Amino acid sequence: IQGFLPVVLLELLMILVTLILEFIARRFIRFKTHSEVDGFVFKWHLAYRVANLVIIIVNRQLLKTVNLLRTNPQAAMDSLVTGIAFSSQFFLNNMIVATGTELLL
Repeated sequence: IQGFLPVVLLELLMILVTLILEFIARRFIRFKTHSEVDGFVFKWHLAYRVANLVIIIVNRQLLKTVNLLRTNPQAAMDSLVTGIAFSSQFFLNNMIVATGTELLL
């Protein structure tokens, strides 16, 4: 449950982002057709997911690695390996949960 809780919360946020984007497209931008609304939601939701992915990957790892490279290169490699292992487990859990939630939508 410890590994899946952040992923489930992230997927709930992703569902909310989709609903908020749809609300913005209908109420504020006032698209007339469903295809225009869907295109807007798709484009901005994809942009949000890509930005979220970049933030998860970088997630303080970049600054920490650069600082360690200056002082102790071996520790920098160990830090990268640990970060990659943690991120890969998160991404695996994210794929499993996303598969279930995307099928429900």
